[in-house]
Amino acid sequence: MKTNPTIVKILVSIALIAGIAGLILSLTPLKMIALIPSVLGIVFGIAAYAIAKSKKGKLGFIYMVLIIATIGMVTSLVREFGMEDKVAVDEQFQETTKQAATETEEGDDLEDALDELEDLE
Repeated sequence: MKTNPTIVKILVSIALIAGIAGLILSLTPLKMIALIPSVLGIVFGIAAYAIAKSKKGKLGFIYMVLIIATIGMVTSLVREFGMEDKVAVDEQFQETTKQAATETEEGDDLEDALDELEDLE
């Protein structure tokens, strides 16, 4: 087997960078944006595969790049459509907020009483 031509190495490098970026982005809250680099990684990987196969070059690293980009794309799709984001309701915070509002109202009554006492003097 021959070594891969320069164009294949460039395409594989771009596909690898895009695939890793897509995989990382798919694990963040930017789930659907991760599809862009993942799809680009797959496209560049397939182009590198086609060129390397026609030139009878090495294909092992190209397979790995395609797998990384595919995992990023699948992870992004599963997180977007298969998992539901849940927002927990913090009841303790809500109770604390209500208590603070009540204390503020009581504090206003106290200030009014102090003002009335100062007016009497």
